[in-house]
Amino acid sequence: MSLKVAIVVKGFPPATIGGTELATEKIAHYLSMAGVEVHVITGRLPGEKELEKKDSFYVHRIFRKKGFTGMLSRFSLLKRALREIQPDIIHAQGLYSEAIFAVRVAGQLNIPVVVAPRGSDILRARPAALYLLSRLVLKKADLVLVQNEFMRKECEKIAGGLETAPLPNGVDSIPDRMEKKGFVLFVGRLHRVKGVDVLIEAAEKVVVRRKLQFLIVGEGEETPVLRMLVKKKAIEEFVRFEGKKSGEELQRLMGEAEVLVLPSRSEAFPLTVVEALASGTPVIASEVGGVPEIIRNGREGILVPPDDPEALAKAILSLMKNNDLRAEMAENARKRAKGFIWEDIVRELIRYYTEVIERAQFRIN
Repeated sequence: MSLKVAIVVKGFPPATIGGTELATEKIAHYLSMAGVEVHVITGRLPGEKELEKKDSFYVHRIFRKKGFTGMLSRFSLLKRALREIQPDIIHAQGLYSEAIFAVRVAGQLNIPVVVAPRGSDILRARPAALYLLSRLVLKKADLVLVQNEFMRKECEKIAGGLETAPLPNGVDSIPDRMEKKGFVLFVGRLHRVKGVDVLIEAAEKVVVRRKLQFLIVGEGEETPVLRMLVKKKAIEEFVRFEGKKSGEELQRLMGEAEVLVLPSRSEAFPLTVVEALASGTPVIASEVGGVPEIIRNGREGILVPPDDPEALAKAILSLMKNNDLRAEMAENARKRAKGFIWEDIVRELIRYYTEVIERAQFRIN
């Protein structure tokens, strides 16, 4: 069957880049490559076109104003856009105000709708917000797309009795092996939840025993504080801030790193971890959220307690001194990543869409 999908998301590359935005871009790309007509409806920043064609899909940048009047404007603009597009199904990425509007408009226009919580929208939301998300989004959706079992349980806590299906993060392919360059890598937003301060505390303990290089890739509000912490620890020689990286440059760093470290205090399904696995890079990560569903302790990497610099330092040192174990974990990582290929994930997503649309048509008839 021919299929037309409208994906509603708060932000979209290139102006807005984060886990949700990057995943949405991949989903739209692979849907369009499979012959689906895709329309992404998102926010608009100064200088961006209101409508553009990217790859083989359309991007409608319609949300602009903020505040209460902006909320009313976004609802009206979304309804008008969906009326013009006339999609077979609406897919809301993330449980933000745009998702609330998408579900509401879907009901008014009698279009089936799926929603996909992305992690922080649930894990960091206040109780009042969770109540609203439960009543206005999750319970109203025809299907809730969850990244893993952890997120399914989190959604069930706030809105029981949901119909769910898995939609994990993925990678394009398994890249060729690269020569390892001996450094420890962190990739992510420099925000307290990512635990980069814990990594710096651990690095101080590590370099006393082994002169390792730590590369921190990413930007965020904590950058000045973290730079000051490195200076205070007098380890500037060993810890380098690389700023934001993407594309081939990021893939190169992933492939050359001996180990990726993700000391997060909270995670749902970190895309960085899957990218590291595909690159054949073992992962040392906090045992939080959905991370243990990706990294099996002792197989593809090592899991440590969150907020524990001592345990993190010990894991880094033990893995870095054992070349055979790193090589074994690297091979396990590449095998593990084969279960997270975007093309396969999106093929399943199309099946979910089709089933939801068929059930909706059955109800109408």
